[in-house]
Amino acid sequence: MKLITCTLVWILLSLNILAQQNFKITGTVKDEKNTPLQSVTVFIDGSNKYTMTDLNGHYSFGGIEPGTYRVATSMVGRGSERLMVIVLNKSVTADLVMKPKPIELNEVVIGTDSRRNEMLRIFTNKFLGVTENAQSCTIINPKIIEFTTNKSILLATTPDFLIIENKNLGYRIKYLLKIFRYDRAFSLTSYTGDCIFEELPGSTKQKKKWIENRRKAYQGSFMHFLRSLYAGNTREQGFKCYAFIDSAKTPTVSDELIDMSQYVTRIDSNFIRLAFTKKFKADHISTKALAVKRSSQGTEVVKFFGDTTGVPDSVKKGISLIVPKSEKERRLMAASFLASHRGNDAGVVKLYLNFTVVDRNGNYMDYRSFLLEGLWNELQMGDRLPFTYQP
Repeated sequence: MKLITCTLVWILLSLNILAQQNFKITGTVKDEKNTPLQSVTVFIDGSNKYTMTDLNGHYSFGGIEPGTYRVATSMVGRGSERLMVIVLNKSVTADLVMKPKPIELNEVVIGTDSRRNEMLRIFTNKFLGVTENAQSCTIINPKIIEFTTNKSILLATTPDFLIIENKNLGYRIKYLLKIFRYDRAFSLTSYTGDCIFEELPGSTKQKKKWIENRRKAYQGSFMHFLRSLYAGNTREQGFKCYAFIDSAKTPTVSDELIDMSQYVTRIDSNFIRLAFTKKFKADHISTKALAVKRSSQGTEVVKFFGDTTGVPDSVKKGISLIVPKSEKERRLMAASFLASHRGNDAGVVKLYLNFTVVDRNGNYMDYRSFLLEGLWNELQMGDRLPFTYQP
């Protein structure tokens, strides 16, 4: 009887501890005159959590674990707002103010349908990526994309959610695009926005396939890498890091392994502080294949595959398929490839800020924290997983 009583007490204490680890994010959304706004879409960026404000402009999210979250809003006619929220050991109140959307006098694209189609093609390629998962994506409402131009720079934004269906991963993504920027002269892409993930309906067979595809997308991803840094098991998770010597003539990768734990400081059981000044390259044990097109203009990555089984014969025409057979070959290939086309090897990372704080989900406080090159930079929205994903 005593043993049973002790066991019950232990279970109740465990449940209480678990309950204490789940908090709420609540708040109100008002306009610039302090008037509550009803029917505003409020969501946690990169998750499947979203809701609508009530008559009093109030919203609430439950079941929140300690971590870093970005709460965002959307409402037609008003500029979207976002607020970084850090949940430590208690529930958090996050109030937002939505202002009328300003009228921007940019150089609006006016021209033929073919011109817009070309811009849409560039946008789709740079925003979704060039991977097999990206190729399976469909933008349902492309007409809402507002394009503008400024010399050699293509800009885009959306007044409402851009809806993307990813048939390989089984997600419908609603993406509120703040700004997309593509510099043709330097072939540089950047964009920022907030998104919601929803599960696509599917058969049992489809859902089983989605689970496997998501696992493949996660393996070796930047999310996977940050989570392994948080857990302190990068080697066990298959990552090996090397010093990256960024030379204008011949970028090279050192043979010496880096112990990433020296750059990690544990703040508490929920957060780590990450700080390093040098650029490094991370390899992962998962086999990667690059479909590479070589021409007189240089070398261009046109597609990326998780393994060689997914490469159709049609892709192989006019394209060199590079598949490293060993760790040494993988690093030699990366260095050689960088020499001809910088930034398209396996993940290369530089900390853009002095430091950043990372939580257990791989979220970090400031979206400007990292400068990514290589395949981590190539993996765009077509390979994005919600931060709530667990393999």
